[in-house]
Amino acid sequence: MKKYYLLLFIVVFISACDFKSSETVKEINLGAHVNDKASGIKLNDIADVIQLIEIGNPDSLLLERADVECIHDEKLIISGRDVLLAADMNTGKVINSIGGKGNGYGEYMMISSAAVNDVGNVYVCDLNPKRILKYNIDGQFLGNIPCRDASSVAVLPDGNLVVALKSGSKDKSAYVVYNEFGDEIVKSCLLRDTLKTEMMYLNYLDRQDGECYFMKALSDTIYQITTDTIAAFCVVSPGKYRTPEENYASLDKLKTDSRKYISIQSKTFNSKYMYLCYWLSDSMYMDLWNISENALIARNILEKTSTELIPGFEVEVNGAITNVVPCYMSEEYLICKFLRQEDAEKVYPVTEDTNPLLLVMRFKK
Repeated sequence: MKKYYLLLFIVVFISACDFKSSETVKEINLGAHVNDKASGIKLNDIADVIQLIEIGNPDSLLLERADVECIHDEKLIISGRDVLLAADMNTGKVINSIGGKGNGYGEYMMISSAAVNDVGNVYVCDLNPKRILKYNIDGQFLGNIPCRDASSVAVLPDGNLVVALKSGSKDKSAYVVYNEFGDEIVKSCLLRDTLKTEMMYLNYLDRQDGECYFMKALSDTIYQITTDTIAAFCVVSPGKYRTPEENYASLDKLKTDSRKYISIQSKTFNSKYMYLCYWLSDSMYMDLWNISENALIARNILEKTSTELIPGFEVEVNGAITNVVPCYMSEEYLICKFLRQEDAEKVYPVTEDTNPLLLVMRFKK
């Protein structure tokens, strides 16, 4: 029996280190294109508006924000400041809350990410107690998976659970795979970053229409992963504007030189498009790329000292032109948010009691 377990461990470990070569690795060299101009398309050129929704709160309390974590069966899993909600994708009406903030049974302290599997079980990565909490789609707590140094969670194509580990984890692996019962079955042979740094960096996971992606915090490469394979999907390179490795050793050095190098603040993507928001010098770049063609299709650059520039990309909603920024992509959907109240007011009767608005669009075929 001991020999059997040893053999099983070796097989699993080897399969977890199966790096697939890919002939179609996509690449975006931001450093080589910082001076490029884009055509300035409207989002309507690549996606059709479905509906504009206000995310309602079941307790009639105002939400500070509404971040889309994932979509399941036309339900949006939304994280706010201290809450996780399931909302109707067509109306924005909140169906139910999922857990709640606190130290009690089935509660979380700090949500870093959430994921849902095919049957509607919701997994929440809780940074403070270092665990993964499990609920059904109706919000009923089903248990938790202890996981030291978890930073993000996603569901793999075969239904297994993958948990990304923080950059400062004692575990050398970048992520760990669990089965549906919460048993650890695979450690990634992709190692976490080992740079000396005064900051904690969170590695990140994302799932799009059955495919799962992993991003190391300080790496250019986005990987497509399964339980036992890993392959490079896309490289987003700062080029000559890459932060030198020695800068990470000093928080003061990072702050002093931060505007000399590209600093990516957020991204969302699918197999064809990628939205990137990043700083360089005193400018914030908002880019929309067609990554399948390595083409910059829209760009908005906001100067730090300017008060006249409008953030985001133009979109026409019910005959009115306004500006939004992408906040979530799947293969089918593009979901956008408003950064300014005056942009939202062009298409919606905004009051002081209005909850966050989301514009739901569907990518053109």
